[in-house]
This record gives sequence, structure tokens and C-alpha cells, in this order.
Amino acid sequence: MGTEVSHSRPDDSTGEMIFDEVFHASKCLAGLAQPFKVPGTDQLFKPKIFITILAYSSIIGLTSHQVLVQGCQLDKTDLDDFLHHIYQQLRAVESNIAEVLHQQHEQSVEPVQNSGLHSNNPDNQPHRKQGISMVSADMGLVSMVRQGILALQLLPPNSSA
Repeated sequence: MGTEVSHSRPDDSTGEMIFDEVFHASKCLAGLAQPFKVPGTDQLFKPKIFITILAYSSIIGLTSHQVLVQGCQLDKTDLDDFLHHIYQQLRAVESNIAEVLHQQHEQSVEPVQNSGLHSNNPDNQPHRKQGISMVSADMGLVSMVRQGILALQLLPPNSSA
């Protein structure tokens, strides 16, 4: 399941955050974890589903990978606890990204507020703090491919069949 920045806005019809609606849709995992009979046989198939969750932001360059869960086997018995844990981690990542964007905005506004009549003099110009890098469109694609490769490497060894 993929989410993006546009999911962090309210839905016009319900007023609920789209991010929350996407998370509720992830509860379909309960159906995937259910054992079922293979059609035409009496054999009960119990799927073994392993989940790796990787948070990715296309608008800022994070210094580390945001691996929320790696190789966790999905089990129906602890699914609610698992989803609650993931929900809390996604909220924490969302808060961190919001804080980084707020700091970036503050750093970009600060030089404009501090500029005076002598702004042509290099000695009087405020020193800009080193900020978090904003990602260009092409670098965002490269980063997304890197994140995809990392996600594949985080899968359990026998999952490439």
C-alpha cells in the first residue's frame, strides 16, 4: 500500500484526513491472514504473510531510512496490536516530517524578516542555517528507486519465489 503527501489533507466530503482513511483500508489484512480451503480439495491453506513497512517522503531528503517493520509475520491473533503499533509509528513519522518542514519554512522566512536597508553588504546579510535538503523531482525518483531496492532487500530470504 502506498501513501503520499496528498493523503495528509482532509477529505472534502467527510472532513477526515485521507491518511486515516487509507489506514482503515489496510484492515483488509485481516482477510488475507484468514486460513481458507483450497477450492476442489479439503486442504486448509494457512498463508504465511511477511510484512515490511518503509516510510518514504518524496519532498524532503531524510538522512536515514524509515523502516517501521521488517519481516513481521502477519498473524490474525495479534493483527489489531500490529495495526495499532504501525498507526503510532506512521503518526510519529508524519510528525517528524511536519517538524522538518516547519523548520525549513522558518529558515526560509528568517532571512526575509531580518533583511534591512543594507542588504547589499555581504557582512550585514544574515547567515542562513544549514537546512534539510528539499528534494527535486528527479532526485525524488532516484530516492524512490533506492527505497524500493531497500524494501526488496528487507524481505525474508525465501520470498522471491
